[in-house]
Amino acid sequence: MSSKTRGLLTRHPEGSVQELWAISFPLILSILSVNVMTFIDRLILAKYDLRAMNAAVVAGLVFSIFQFGTVGIAAISEVFVGQYNGAKKFSRMGAPVWQMIWFSLMTTLIFWPLGLFAGGLFIPNPEFVADGIPFFKWMMIFGPSFPLATALASFFVGRGRVKLVMSATILSNLLNICLDFILIFGVKGYLDPMGAKGAAIATGISQLVQAIVLFIVFLRRRHRETHGTCEWRFRPKAFLQAIYIGVPASLSSIIELSAWSILAQILAKVSEAHITFFSIGDSFFVLFSFGFWGLQKGLTALVANYIGAKREEMIGACLRSGIKIVLGIMLIFTIPLFFFPEVLVQQFINADNYGINEELMQHAASAMKWLWMYFMLDAIAWLICGVLTAAGDTKFVMIMNGLSAWLFSIVPTYIFVVYLGGSPAVTWALCALYGLLNSVSFYFRYRSKRWYADQPLHAW
Repeated sequence: MSSKTRGLLTRHPEGSVQELWAISFPLILSILSVNVMTFIDRLILAKYDLRAMNAAVVAGLVFSIFQFGTVGIAAISEVFVGQYNGAKKFSRMGAPVWQMIWFSLMTTLIFWPLGLFAGGLFIPNPEFVADGIPFFKWMMIFGPSFPLATALASFFVGRGRVKLVMSATILSNLLNICLDFILIFGVKGYLDPMGAKGAAIATGISQLVQAIVLFIVFLRRRHRETHGTCEWRFRPKAFLQAIYIGVPASLSSIIELSAWSILAQILAKVSEAHITFFSIGDSFFVLFSFGFWGLQKGLTALVANYIGAKREEMIGACLRSGIKIVLGIMLIFTIPLFFFPEVLVQQFINADNYGINEELMQHAASAMKWLWMYFMLDAIAWLICGVLTAAGDTKFVMIMNGLSAWLFSIVPTYIFVVYLGGSPAVTWALCALYGLLNSVSFYFRYRSKRWYADQPLHAW
């Protein structure tokens, strides 16, 4: 099959929608199952106790600073694996993954002390202490399993072998759902209800199981012989190379998620309706963003392979294909967000909160439309970030994400909501503005071509 009709990782034409979709679709399903895990946690908690859900969202945003900060570093192994695969240096793929496995184990020194002793520092609001601190503690105890699973998944994603990652994640998700009902509500006569704490334990156990499954396959004989997965030794030079590229992406996540966490704290002080609407919108973002996150990871893997193969002329075609897929996904999302906003919001309504329920329903339609706009603009920014990351241009991603989250989101929200008394729906309108400015900034960086390195990572 000629190079014009066969892609680098698939049998589809190079740079086509079909090629990108073939790589991304299993990742989309995989991340869907992860996001469903978080969404179901919140949905079940909302039925258990609305305040428990809000506490879990606030505590979860704090945890996500450390989660995505470490995951951002561990995920960089996907870029190394992808470029090695494109350059046909197959025996070198295992080494960068092992360095990120060691890194994941080292994060225990961060997760455990902070989880056990610092919960009160990160969750100062008295209203969320009872449920939020136990949730934060248990998520932090299981924290190292998140970068560990990411590092192991990168070995398969970078090679275009994504179905195993999808299967392991779905298995993890099914386990989480079962544990959620048992641990949140308890079992009469056997186990007391744990509420938010139970949701955290269920998620942590499920994530650990996923990491174990991937690790077992990673060490299979054929991978040891062909892809160097037996190269388990700690290699300071390779470790520092990965850290050098991965830390900016990590700091980008930390700065951005810190902004979202502070935003949640601000809205919690404004009113319960504001924080509840933010929690609902964030929950749907977590649920619906599966498509864009999976698409970004697929695009990063594909672009990294083309860079490794010295086929940089295909990068633009890959990005255009990604944007076409985003527009298709957003067309589907218009159905629930434009035509059934009240139905979506009703799923989080607790019969005991009559006053809040009425206010939520009043702003449901406008908030969901702004949420749709934010989804689309943020997805385009994610795609461009995926291209920049594949080339190792993570410093710009860090700087831009950090600045835009604070300047385009936190500051406007504080002005229009706190000082001017904006409605709960105004928060998501301002988030849409943030998405617009962020995507435009990344687009200009992409057009400048300054992100393309003369020496690819696989040549290090």
